[in-house]
Parts: sequence; structure tokens; C-alpha cells
Amino acid sequence: MEANVNAGFENEKTGGGGGGGFLSPGDNSEVNSHTYVYEPDKSLRKMTIEALPTAENYQDLKNIAEYRPTLDELMQGKLAEKEEIKEEIDNRKGKVIKFGWIEGVMMRCLLNIWGTMLFLRLTWVVGQAGIWQGLLVITLCNVVTWLSALSMSAISTNGQIAAGGVYYMISRSLGPALGGSIGLMFTMANTISVGTYTVGFATSVSDLLQDAVPGWDGIVDKGCRIAGCRDNDIRIIGGPVLCLFLFIAFAGMDWVTRIQKALLVLLIFAQCDMFAGSFLDLEWGTAYVQKNSAGKVSLLSQDQRHAYGYSGWSMETAKENFNPNWEDSSLQKNPGFFDAFGVFFTAVTGIVAGANLSGDLKDPSYSIPKGTLLSIIFTYVTYMYFALQTGCVFNNRASGIAEEYRYFNKRGIFIDNEGNSKFPDPFNSSAMIKLPKWVDCSPEASAHRDYLKGEALPALDAKYNNTEGWKSLVNEYDKWNTAHAEDGECTFGSGQNQMTMTYISFTGWLRYAGGFSASLSSAIASMVGAPRILQAVGKDAIYPGVAFFEKGYTANNDPWRGYILVFFVAMGFVMVAQLNAIGIIASNFFLAAYALMNLSCFHSSYTNSPGWRPSFKYYNKWVSLFSAVLCVALMFIMEWRYAAGTIGIQAILGSYIYYANPEANWGSSADAQTFMTAMKSTQELTDSPDHVKTYRPKVLVLTGNPAHRPSLVDFANIITKKISLLVCGQVLQDNGPV
Repeated sequence: MEANVNAGFENEKTGGGGGGGFLSPGDNSEVNSHTYVYEPDKSLRKMTIEALPTAENYQDLKNIAEYRPTLDELMQGKLAEKEEIKEEIDNRKGKVIKFGWIEGVMMRCLLNIWGTMLFLRLTWVVGQAGIWQGLLVITLCNVVTWLSALSMSAISTNGQIAAGGVYYMISRSLGPALGGSIGLMFTMANTISVGTYTVGFATSVSDLLQDAVPGWDGIVDKGCRIAGCRDNDIRIIGGPVLCLFLFIAFAGMDWVTRIQKALLVLLIFAQCDMFAGSFLDLEWGTAYVQKNSAGKVSLLSQDQRHAYGYSGWSMETAKENFNPNWEDSSLQKNPGFFDAFGVFFTAVTGIVAGANLSGDLKDPSYSIPKGTLLSIIFTYVTYMYFALQTGCVFNNRASGIAEEYRYFNKRGIFIDNEGNSKFPDPFNSSAMIKLPKWVDCSPEASAHRDYLKGEALPALDAKYNNTEGWKSLVNEYDKWNTAHAEDGECTFGSGQNQMTMTYISFTGWLRYAGGFSASLSSAIASMVGAPRILQAVGKDAIYPGVAFFEKGYTANNDPWRGYILVFFVAMGFVMVAQLNAIGIIASNFFLAAYALMNLSCFHSSYTNSPGWRPSFKYYNKWVSLFSAVLCVALMFIMEWRYAAGTIGIQAILGSYIYYANPEANWGSSADAQTFMTAMKSTQELTDSPDHVKTYRPKVLVLTGNPAHRPSLVDFANIITKKISLLVCGQVLQDNGPV
């Protein structure tokens, strides 16, 4: 049987029944009998006479031009006509691209996390920090990103997410003072990352040219075969590479996605190559190449591969690499645990690659948590494995002299047929020329190599040069002290040389393909993400001048102006040309962003804001607070100068917002905190008895309209002195509609 409708409401609405609605004095028993009875077919509109909330009445005043009536006008029925607003017609052309959780989040995070550091700095971290501290560095980095991802997932599932990604999440939670400043800070962090990945790409290109091109000896920096002394070449290569990244960004989101699919395939093949190479130790060597002193290129031999530090899976190598071995290298001077942390942390900052493009996702609340957390798990497992593999198959220091490896295996030109040293020392007739072990990099062994290359071997060459079939001995040490330092040092091994992963892999070429694809994908993700964050900040119009970057082009609202700005700033960091130095700066900015992201999750949950109802339940407010404190602590431990500068800049930006007080009603947790603080203070005042020392008069003055009795208001103000409560009361006698 069909339920009865609310008769009183229907009469009130139609004006029928002699005005017998809710407000009439007639019998409303039928109405009251249905008012509080749950019936599924009844809508809320049939259960009440009050006007239901309308979304347009809650819009931000600065974003609409229509007239909004006051409370008095609503009470008295004096409603002004709304102004007609001419909608701007969006005539941008192009195809709108929206992505799911795999293409839009997970794939982007994988490409960004499996970045430059996997190929160029993971082996350095393990070689310097040892196996157990290296694994600890990786774990600590992933603990920070995992806890931050939980907070990000909670925030991203708390309502609609617009363009701007992490900035939008934080700003709508913490308010414009903190949220606005972190928007610019996070834009800077992604911009620095563009420079980091570009330098990594250029470094790999330089290494490849040095090894694979016959006769190549650098562009400007001649005679240097190791990373760290080719900065000018890196700058020359990095400039055009950054231009290529800018061109791809301008090509649009559709092309970026197409390219990244192919790059992900190359990246997976490169990891398979590194895995296979750790087991394949063939007599003929690998498919990679080496260059001799004459500049001729040949396949990398087994002897030369071992001289670089390769040992295959070995418990002896694992024992030697288990503990830290902090040594200066061409990559960084005076390294330590938190230096390794700062360099490696940039590898895991890709967790926000999907969130940065939240405006391009079909369902951000579903895609961001699922894609981000799965990508963290996959990449953590792979990083841990390759770190362990490096510690077990590659020595942390080696000379790179293949003849030393042959010498200790009773082979080579320095060994006679009976397995003894072949040549006498030209400066000590009673001694024979003996070679140090290729993995012995002690000061004594290094000094002996200097003696061999600088004195003993040239003397033997001069003595036997006219002998038929004589092969120059000094050329066997052409890879020693290529930087021409006063005292030579070992420049090969996992802790010294960034080419370690190339020597571990079987082909080497797939390693380069993976390194190039990782640098390219990570740089593009940051190149596209940073301008979109800046675009969101400009749209909020809380900082002067930033609104210039709000304008978007094409159907996907691509921020072309932001692309240009990011390009020029990133070019400045490319000119630094030092991967470790840039990486530590980027890590500092990312840690600051993660700290605020965790703080926003904690604060929203702690204040019990009515608008805080995330569908993602696997988070805890105290864990979020711990993660925020951890991020700040790591910032200062890693490099306190950068941390102080970052917080100082953030304080300046936040202070500007505080004093400028722009119209930004975002319903943040800061507003909820203000209400809670006021209620708590009011309750404390009520519960606290007055004391003669702290007594403040609370005056209610029945002034009517205060402007009509200024003398009475002034007299009451003399009593309160602007430090007590003064309330002016007026009784309204007009009969309104209620």
C-alpha cells in the first residue's frame, strides 16, 4: 500500500485547505503522526518545512560575482535580484585525457622511483655504507615515504581533489598560511628534481661516450675517465637534454603517457639484465665494451671486469662489504650515513608523481592510495635486492688494472712460465717487479702503483724497447690516476665509481637504456608536475604575481608558462653538474613537504573537523605526527643549513599570508582548531571563579541602535576599557516572515 504523503506540507505548499499548514492553529495530528516515522519512499523534502541547503549559498564569495543576501534580508523577505553572470566560453581544443590508477598513478610512481639513483648511486651507497647500513638507508627512506603515503591516502580520500595534487591536499587542510607556502616549496622541490635527473642523464651520456666511442676524450674536460672531473662536459650535454624534456612536456599529456609506457618496458629489461649479469661470469667477458690506452674499443673482458671489482656471488666479498667503508671519492668528499641518506632519498620521492596530476585522474580518491602504496612495495623490494646483490658481487674498492688480476691468477706478462715474477726492479737489482692485489687500495699499495707507473715501468720500457715483440708495460697502468693527482688512489669499485651497475650487468647496453629511460621518465614527471602545482597556487591568488602562471592551454589545461619557468630554474641547477650536491638539496625540500603533509593529516584528525571523513581508514593520527617530526629531524641531521633556510623561507611566506589575510575560506582544520580553542577557553572561564586580581566586568548595555546613543556606549567603554566584554543590545520589533 502506498504511504500517505505529508498532508500539512502539501497544504502549505499549495495554499489549499484554508491555510491549514504547519503554521496554522488547526489540527496537525495527521502530519505529526508521520513526521518522525522512517519511510523509505519519503524524501527529506517531505519531512520538513525548512528550506534545504543549496550549494550555491556556500560558494566562496571571491570566486562568484553574484549578490548574496544578508541574514536580515532573508528574515524580512527583502531579496535583491541576482546579477546575471556571463560564463566564459572555453574554446580550447584538443582531447581530454583522464587516467586510471595504473597509468595515472602506479606507472608514474614506478618510473619516478626507479630513477637515476638506481643505476648511478645505489651502488655508491652500498659501497660506502656497507651492506647493513646501506639496507638501513633504503629502509629508512621507505619508512618515511610509506608513512607519508598513508597520510596522503587519507587526505586524498577525504572529498574531491582538484588540480594541484599534494599542494591542494595540504592547503585545504592546514589553510593558506602553511598550505600556500608549501605549494611554492613543493614546486621548487620538483624543479630541483628536474635538474637532478637531467644531470643524471647527461652523466650517463658522458660515460657512454667515454667507453664506447673510439678516440673520445671528452668535449672540454680532456684526459679524465671518471665521474666528478667532467663537470663542464656535463653542463654542455645537460643543456640540450633539458630542452628535449621541455619539448616533450609541451607535446602534451597523451604523448607523455605513450613515451612512459615504452620507458617502463626498457626499465624492466634493464633490471633483468642486471640480475642476469650477477650470475654470468663467462670467459669471454660481457657484451659491454672497454677502451685501451690507444683509444680502441673492444668487448669488456673477464679479466678487466674483475679488475673493476666484480667477483660474482661470493661470501668473502659479502663479508668485506658488510660493514661501512667511508672513503673520499670523486663523487663526494667526507661522506657519512646521512650524506648517503640525503643522496638516496631523492630516489623515493616519486611517491607523489601520481598525486601531482590529480586533476588528470578519473577517480583520484581511489587511484592515489592504491597506485602509490603498491608502487612503494614493488620498488622497495627491488632496491633492497639490488643493494644486497651489489654487496655480494662487487668489491667496494679496486684498482681497475687487469694485469694485477692476471698476476694473482698466475697469468699475464709479469709472470714467467713457472709462475714467478718475470722482471727485475730497474732501481733495485736484488728485487723483482711485483704487482699489488687489484682490491688492495691501502696507501702502501697505491704508492707502489705510482712508483710502477711513474718510474719502474717506463724504465723497463726504455731498457727493452728495442727487443723484438716488446709490448709497453706502462700502458697496462693507463687506468691508474687518470686525474693526474699527486698521489694516485683507487677509482673503481662500488664505493668509488658510478659505473658499477654497468659492470655488473651482462650487456651493459640495457643498463644504459634503463638509465636513460629512468632519467627521462623522472624528469618528465617532475617537469609536468611542478608547473601544475604552481598553476594551482596561482589559481588561489594568495601570492602576488603567481596568478600569471594560472592560465592553461589545450584541452588538458597545460600550464605552458610554468613549463618555461621550471625550465630556466632547472637549468641553473644543471649548471651545478654535481649529482650528489643537487640530490641533497632536493631531499631537503621533499622532506619539508612530507612533514607538512603528515602534519595536515594529524591536525585534521586531532581537531575532529566535521569535514574530515576519509574513506581510507589505515592511518593513525599519532603515526602521522611521528612521521612529521621524523621528517623535520632528518632535515636538520642531514644538512642543518639547508633545513634552516627551508624553514626560514616557509616562515616568510606564511607570515605574508598571515598579515595579508587573503579571502581564502577553504574549511581547513585550522578553522576547526579555532572553534575548539574558543569553546575550550569559554568553558574554562565559566568553570573558573572570579578573583579580585583578574576580575573583568562583563556589561550588557541596552542601547537600542548603538549609533543612536553614542554617549551611553562611550560610558560603557570607559568601564570595560577595551579589555572586558561589552555587549550592546537592541530589541527588534519588526514582524518578519517567521
